[in-house]
Amino acid sequence: MAGIRPIPLRIALALSFSITAWAHNPTVEWIKCPVGVTSPVECGQIQVPLDHATPDGETITLSLTRLQATNPGCGPRQGLYIENGGPGEPNVQTPSQLANELSTGGNLRHWLPLVQNFDIISVDMRKTGKSNPVQCNKDLYIKVQWPMIKDHQTYDETMARAKEWGETCVNMTGPLINHLGTDQAIHDYELVRQALEHDKFNYLGLSYGTQIGSEYSDMYPDHVGRMVLDGVTNRHMHEEDRMTTFAAGLDTVLADFFRWCNATTTSALYGRDQAAILDWIIDTAAKGQLFSTGCNDLLGVCSDGSAVPDWLIMLAIETSLHDGAHVDPTSKTNYQAVSYALNYTYSERSGVIFQNKPPPANTTVFSELAITCSDRSDRVLSVEDFRNIWTVAPLIAPHSRGMGIVSQALTVCTGWPVKPLNPPRDFNLTRQRSLPPVMLVNSFYDEATVSPWGLGMRANMPTAFSIYRNGSGHTSFSLQGDTAGAITAFLANGSIPKDGTIYQS
Repeated sequence: MAGIRPIPLRIALALSFSITAWAHNPTVEWIKCPVGVTSPVECGQIQVPLDHATPDGETITLSLTRLQATNPGCGPRQGLYIENGGPGEPNVQTPSQLANELSTGGNLRHWLPLVQNFDIISVDMRKTGKSNPVQCNKDLYIKVQWPMIKDHQTYDETMARAKEWGETCVNMTGPLINHLGTDQAIHDYELVRQALEHDKFNYLGLSYGTQIGSEYSDMYPDHVGRMVLDGVTNRHMHEEDRMTTFAAGLDTVLADFFRWCNATTTSALYGRDQAAILDWIIDTAAKGQLFSTGCNDLLGVCSDGSAVPDWLIMLAIETSLHDGAHVDPTSKTNYQAVSYALNYTYSERSGVIFQNKPPPANTTVFSELAITCSDRSDRVLSVEDFRNIWTVAPLIAPHSRGMGIVSQALTVCTGWPVKPLNPPRDFNLTRQRSLPPVMLVNSFYDEATVSPWGLGMRANMPTAFSIYRNGSGHTSFSLQGDTAGAITAFLANGSIPKDGTIYQS
């Protein structure tokens, strides 16, 4: 899901929507790299079917980059495929930046054995990145809502707005919107593996990338090498279970945020009742009584006079917890930033910080929602289903009430005009038992991929083992702490820590 923190390695990739005839022997054409991507990075492109269900039909061109291993040894070259998640996250850092950071002694120590042993490869998912992301009407998007649906009128109005906006995505994006989702991405990866002649698919997937990895293992088990899934997501559960586990996990993150506020003198909510302040904001907004007033000079935003809804505020809070307690004075997505926003909103009695506004030009939310809706269940939730969800979720999560990115996707996807393209299906446990060990990684206080999802994935992947980070923030490898060290040791050497090991950094 959306809100993915970039890891230090971000391979600059593009997706071009040229259509040609499909060649059955996949090959990579190595081409001149664009400006800003320098040697030793190599750039390539590969033709893949527009629809893998009809491999003799039209094709699209995917681009990839490769940073060759510095000390590959005498055997066949091995690749390590990096998927940063999203879905829809652009690749904002180039391999050249990685090389510069490594040469200047940046905090990338756990990358060194991987760069030495593996060719580092990244492939842009179809309809993501900077070149051809999903296009939708931005003005209609801000009219889309995902409230607590408890009656037929709210249900009908909400679904009508979601469908109207979704139809603009279909019209503006073109035919590829009918060929998105995890299954297509997995087949794309498999063709790249074949083209590069790697015997095994070694893989580090973060956030949504864990979904690609886990389902690749079920579709192509014979090719799985060393696989790490960091920030495990799990779509293989009923909508009600996904909502309630997320709600419980998010309230756990909020409890960690409250503890941080009480222990951190620089927090804008230090020494105060943070839970009561958050509850007042959400309760007031739910009554339609929190208005956008005044101007916030720090953020450069001024009031439009609107009432700010509770679901919009909670989504903003959730995504702003993304970096957790990690202190970065430039970050707008950490505990410090959330404490400021809550304090300002409560003290000024103004929702101006949270008021709705069109997404920026480089938004990834359209690609994220389109891919997420492509992967949804073919079950259509009724008003009764939503009413029951919104009866139980606030009991489980009294602070977040169940609102956030999962409720947004669940609501919008119910009204999405394109039929489900990749509905969840059961894992094949016979195939799964043949896999080598797979590492599952979750942090205890991750606002986007809550730890219960990783726990549930163990039942689908019997050869998997889990490690945990006792800390906040989304995913663990990018922090380059002890958890990243365990990830590197497994990928580089096959070292397996004790199942259930908890790391502190």
